[in-house]
Amino acid sequence: MGEPQGKRNAFYKTADLVVALEHADLVVATLQDLGVDFTEAERSDDLGLALLRLNDEESANRIAAKIQERTGQEQAPDAPTDLDRDLEALRHYLAGRYADWTPTLGKNRLVGRVEGGGEEGQIGHSGESDPEPSTGRPRPQMARRPGLGVRVGVLDTAVFTHPDLEGHCIGSPADFLHGEPASSIDCHGTFVTGLVLSQAPGCTVEVRKVLSHEDGTAESWDVAKKIVEIGRTGVDVLNLSIVCYTEDGQPPLVLATAIDRLDPNIVVVAAAGNHGYPDGEKRPWKRNKPAWPAALDDVIAVGAADNKGDPAKFTPADAPWIDVLSNGVKVDSAFLYGEIAVRTHGAPPKEPPEVQTFDGYARWSGSSFAAALVSGAIAAGTAPGRTSARAAWKELWERAATDSAKEQAAGVPLPVNAARKESAPEEAPPRPAPRRPPFLRLRT
Repeated sequence: MGEPQGKRNAFYKTADLVVALEHADLVVATLQDLGVDFTEAERSDDLGLALLRLNDEESANRIAAKIQERTGQEQAPDAPTDLDRDLEALRHYLAGRYADWTPTLGKNRLVGRVEGGGEEGQIGHSGESDPEPSTGRPRPQMARRPGLGVRVGVLDTAVFTHPDLEGHCIGSPADFLHGEPASSIDCHGTFVTGLVLSQAPGCTVEVRKVLSHEDGTAESWDVAKKIVEIGRTGVDVLNLSIVCYTEDGQPPLVLATAIDRLDPNIVVVAAAGNHGYPDGEKRPWKRNKPAWPAALDDVIAVGAADNKGDPAKFTPADAPWIDVLSNGVKVDSAFLYGEIAVRTHGAPPKEPPEVQTFDGYARWSGSSFAAALVSGAIAAGTAPGRTSARAAWKELWERAATDSAKEQAAGVPLPVNAARKESAPEEAPPRPAPRRPPFLRLRT
């Protein structure tokens, strides 16, 4: 019941409704009065939200149908899905009773689904390729250890015990990977954590497993609770190399609420997604679609670029919600050892994954990894009691903006995918130049 559904990368649980806690009693009473069969799954004081779950998803027994029975009026005939119809009908019904006031309602969306086949698309971690074996290198020993005393939160897949991570990761037993990995999906959190520590080898990484090892997904409800939980552990930086999309491009209620409840001193860094394919390639309708939580106002959205600063072809172009670009193409980091089933990029979902042998390191591409490097760089510039994480980020951003401005002033051309042009009639007014975020060059 409540299987994932959605179009254009906006997946959600079809039986779940989310409502603001202060409005929950009213909504619960209304559904009971209408005769809707549902369960009050959870009330979260941390989020200030309640999760309601329909027990019967047959169209005739859903909220919209019950309201139609009560009022005799057709409900939300143009709504694209049953859940959209339910939400629209409930808002309209309560607005009629309370002088156009409506409760805060939303969906329980899916977060971090791994990229795969299918025309509708999937929510992706990796960018242009699968992870491939790399010789890598152990974290260098330094006399000075940037990030000493700083805490970085990482919400991702479970983390594998690795020499580069040893002594620097804390979490519960459930946050660490035990036994053989099911596929390369299981390695995402280890790879991300290794990148954070590559920039700030003195920091402590507080890891939390939120993504499943089967397909790398999670419900936004569960992720949001972990965001609030880890925010109370004293982290300075929170890395979210996960993405979520919405049909209308508006912020998802659950994730936005969780971010809003964090201490304002915590710097949140998130991946900008890997859906910025060039014109004419793969699902053009979502090329610049905002990725959440990256596109939220107080979150640093990081897109991927190669080591020269050219945006990766999978990074959304001309997207004003992206704050900065950083190294995210063919970067090396900690991985697992032995034979691992690699989820083949672009292959049909039922095709058996390719098995490759890894020796503790891999090379991978994606905005997830650019975000992790930026999180590490912020941690490296943070000095507890002297330089806050926000001050460290401000210094990094100013450096990136200055360097990028110098390159453009020197006549360095914009890459093709960051300065796309379309043929137009001569009389058409010139299009404004695409916005290109500054490039933060980091050691990889």
